[in-house]
Amino acid sequence: MTESKTLQYALSLAKRGLYIFPIQPGSKVPYSKAVMGGGWKAYSSADREQINQWAKELPGCNWAVDCGKSNLVVVDLDTKNGKSGGYALRQLEKQYGKLPSTLTIKTPSGGFHYYFKGLCSSGTDKLGSGLDIKSLGGYVLAPGGVIAGRMYTPITKFELASVPGWVVSMAGAPLEKEQKIQEPACVLDQDHNVDIAANYLKNAAPLAETG
Repeated sequence: MTESKTLQYALSLAKRGLYIFPIQPGSKVPYSKAVMGGGWKAYSSADREQINQWAKELPGCNWAVDCGKSNLVVVDLDTKNGKSGGYALRQLEKQYGKLPSTLTIKTPSGGFHYYFKGLCSSGTDKLGSGLDIKSLGGYVLAPGGVIAGRMYTPITKFELASVPGWVVSMAGAPLEKEQKIQEPACVLDQDHNVDIAANYLKNAAPLAETG
């Protein structure tokens, strides 16, 4: 897997409206706030130019998908540490039917990421032992990412199905509310607005009471 191919995967996801951000090479850890100027939830982007710029500035990086901003639910089937997510999923599918065909990524540990459109609560073992949910407030490594020399490999087309209702019911509704950034009524640091504020403080503002 070449670095250019890994970037192509990231751009392909962004083209589908998913928000991407860079991860430190060979790891699942985002770059520090000092490097990126903030936390990953603030700067994840679906903008092609921004992603290409990151690729130039941070060669060899892995990529991750911001599930919440992307309106995404990822069913994370885990097979390590004694867990059997495959067994848990088979039991659920006996009751609710097969998961719909959707973008599926094979993970380096032998598990799978099933990508769906939608939102729900994130957490470990949400659907049973070895069946985690990554959605609002969470992220997953994008296809092409490499951990310990092994790659996250797409095994289906990059097409997303809607999340089944039973998955949302079991996982629970999203707990984290998106915080909308409030725009100021005016651009506070423009000269004329600074002058207005200074004049108010000097001539019109009430005196502060001390006690």
